[in-house]
Amino acid sequence: MNNKTTIIRVSGKLGKKIGRSPDQETLMHKNPYLDWSVHLFRADRIQYILMTNTASLYSALIYGRVITDDNQFLQGSKWFCDWFDE
Repeated sequence: MNNKTTIIRVSGKLGKKIGRSPDQETLMHKNPYLDWSVHLFRADRIQYILMTNTASLYSALIYGRVITDDNQFLQGSKWFCDWFDE
């Protein structure tokens, strides 16, 4: 595995929306800042995506309505994950 590869663990709800199944077998990344858990939820009928670093619990909230497939999700979250890829 490339040390710069970010691991993104999607929840079942988000996986269903973007067409990507959750992977329960993925091991932790060697660099804990490149390992993220992501979940889709609603608040007041608005969809949000919560991205949480698996080790530190540092989190970010992304507006989720415009995300309809995995390519849009990866493009929308790339800036955030790349920030930790230093």
